[in-house]
Amino acid sequence: MGMRCMPEQFQGTNPDYDRLRRCMVALGERGISSQNLLAATGLGASRSTLDRFKSGITRTLNENHAGPLWAHIRDAHAAVFHAPDLPPDADDEDVLFVYLMKFFDLKSPRIEAFANEFSGRYVCYTLSEQFYKQSRVTVSDLVIEQSPDGRLAIRDVHFYKMADPTAPMTEEYAGVCMPKGTSRIFITAETTLQRPRIYFVNQFMSDKEKGRRAIQHFRGFLVSSSNAFGGYFQSNFFCRRLNVGETIEKDIVERSTITNELAKAWLFSESQ
Repeated sequence: MGMRCMPEQFQGTNPDYDRLRRCMVALGERGISSQNLLAATGLGASRSTLDRFKSGITRTLNENHAGPLWAHIRDAHAAVFHAPDLPPDADDEDVLFVYLMKFFDLKSPRIEAFANEFSGRYVCYTLSEQFYKQSRVTVSDLVIEQSPDGRLAIRDVHFYKMADPTAPMTEEYAGVCMPKGTSRIFITAETTLQRPRIYFVNQFMSDKEKGRRAIQHFRGFLVSSSNAFGGYFQSNFFCRRLNVGETIEKDIVERSTITNELAKAWLFSESQ
């Protein structure tokens, strides 16, 4: 069931009791015991009653106890309430990916196929927001990888020297990849100010690499927050897989320095 269908109020159904139990188990893994929950909610139940329910010895709780526990976990431990199966050390990106999996009903085969094809390091070209009128291009280092717990993670790191050679600026966008059907969307935030940036992939080219099919380049457009452009800035982007040991010079560069003809044709195809 998607998150949008999850009831906010405890209704006493079997799925509600199952979710409540999973939430209590998850909180226990995070050091929040039945006794802690009793102290936080002021319930008159005994610790052993909650422990028996949490361990599955009893299937239900008195609804006068279950309802307040549900409401407390929903309000005080929202991440656990919405994603009780996340590991205790989950970070914000893990939580986001679980939400996307639930909301869009992402399937494991699709996730694994994306990881097999797209995982790797790329040079990413985008039209520069700061020097858009001069047709300059931002060159960044973009990495896609699958974490041990299955999350499809993305990092896009920028290093600007041209903007101010005496005080170069580093900017990093971090987030997750979302493969749904034919849609491949990257949802990220700038790691310092949390400015959102969303990448939409609309075309890619793959090739066999070490026995597996790997994406060699992909392209699309991105949308990021921008005061200078009335709230949002849209740019074409182009990513090329880097060879082993290949390095890139991250910066804002002149259009004429882009030697990849596919990248150049796409970046400026709809920008003039």
